[in-house]
Amino acid sequence: MDMRYRDYRRLRPAAVKIRFAALKSHLPSTRKLPMPAYIVANVDVTDPEAYADYRKGVAASLEPYGGRFLARGGRAEALEGSYAAKRVVIIAFPDYDRAKAWWDSPGYRDLRDLRQRASRGDLLVVEGV
Repeated sequence: MDMRYRDYRRLRPAAVKIRFAALKSHLPSTRKLPMPAYIVANVDVTDPEAYADYRKGVAASLEPYGGRFLARGGRAEALEGSYAAKRVVIIAFPDYDRAKAWWDSPGYRDLRDLRQRASRGDLLVVEGV
């Protein structure tokens, strides 16, 4: 048997370990990462002046919770079903717990009461992917 071939066989397990270590660094982590969450609102504004005051204050209340607007009252229509789209708002948060914490926070509580007086509608929180 050629000496070079025997050397290769002896070194092969080490080469496999090195390759696997390099591959492992590109595999997804098994650590569970927080899933983003979204608050979705479908709002029918009944008092535009009061709702304008709500809109002025809500963005600042989101900042401490990492919230940001993805949609804020743009064009919307139902493509299927009986959903009646009014003013659709979607707010993204880093995770479900922060979304719920924002909704119940002292910084949003007064604004929430104002929104409820100035409009009616549906609000839900959903975990994303």
